[in-house]
Amino acid sequence: MFQSEMFQGSDLLFKDSTKCLQEVIKGQSFKDFLGKDHYDAVTSLKNCSTSASELEKACTFHTCQQKV
Repeated sequence: MFQSEMFQGSDLLFKDSTKCLQEVIKGQSFKDFLGKDHYDAVTSLKNCSTSASELEKACTFHTCQQKV
């Protein structure tokens, strides 16, 4: 689906070995889908700070990160 080596990296978007994506059941939150431990780990990394990378700014809908 995606080859990170074209961008001088590996597993940049998701694992390079990924063959397909799994659809989340309608009405299910991504918190429920991921599980509490994984959700807490991921959200602890996100504080909506001004230190976001250009890639993250381009891929987010948080208004605090769309300031250039």
